[in-house]
Amino acid sequence: MFMYSICPTFLTLLFGCLTVRNIHQGRQVVPVVVGENNRSARRTNSQLLRILTIQVIIIVIATLPYSLVRFYISITGNIVKDRVQIAKENLVLQTFNSTTYFAHSSGFY
Repeated sequence: MFMYSICPTFLTLLFGCLTVRNIHQGRQVVPVVVGENNRSARRTNSQLLRILTIQVIIIVIATLPYSLVRFYISITGNIVKDRVQIAKENLVLQTFNSTTYFAHSSGFY
């Protein structure tokens, strides 16, 4: 659960924040002319933060349910289950497994 759900979310947040910080520092080195460039810089920052937020939300929504189902299955692994319960768990697992592809493709929007 940690490696598949929490770690990518944390790394995306970390590198996204470092990217925004790097852009801010790059603008401090080169003086910005007041007016159109300042408005453009604020708009770029706003767009970068929006993209970062959307990407993190997509990763969490796409991977967390799958991780929770895997966690549930591993906890209840020692419990004797009938075929119907096993079929239900497999259906839920495969359904959430298919949503994990959105997390892997979210960087391409």
